[in-house]
Amino acid sequence: MAQKEPTTECHDCGAAVDFAQHTLEVCPRWAALRQGLTSVLGRDLSLPSIITAMLGDDESWKAMVSFYETVMSQKEEDERVREEAADVASIRGQ
Repeated sequence: MAQKEPTTECHDCGAAVDFAQHTLEVCPRWAALRQGLTSVLGRDLSLPSIITAMLGDDESWKAMVSFYETVMSQKEEDERVREEAADVASIRGQ
């Protein structure tokens, strides 16, 4: 069972708070994905702009869904790795 993250810090870049807009607009880990996204949606990745673009055409919708699915699957995998490492450490008494 997944446990609550012990920190709000971004595991990728060390920013104090990792929230959706940070991942979408700022975190350097996702820069390559973000570049592909902005080539379709434009440079404004604010929530109102994204919603307008996604509702405007299928290409924008698909680009945002692809970005989201890729980021979330990688973040979930990273979290599993961290949890497994923590489990191993607790078994070893560290």
